[in-house]
Amino acid sequence: MNYLQEAYDTLKRANLITSWDDLSTRYLLKSPSYARTQRAMGREISLEALASLASRLHQTGQALHAKKHGNLLGAADEISRLSDTLWAAVYRQSLDRLPRRRLDA
Repeated sequence: MNYLQEAYDTLKRANLITSWDDLSTRYLLKSPSYARTQRAMGREISLEALASLASRLHQTGQALHAKKHGNLLGAADEISRLSDTLWAAVYRQSLDRLPRRRLDA
């Protein structure tokens, strides 16, 4: 799954970002060109950037839910679901980085 594209599309539909550079700096906490470069190279974002994105999406979803404005609630739900998906990916990728231990030893 391309989390970067999904995050961009979701945030852009909600008018919460203006560009890939905006996504990079505000949600990935990276340099302005990071998201554009990863996208152009066909790479997934780093685990660190993925965790930053999940965290910022969670914060954004919570803030939009708190406003209780009808137009924002749909976006808040979508953003919160995406945040949950990304946290699950962070968990899986973190487990994949752990050294493998033999169970029969």
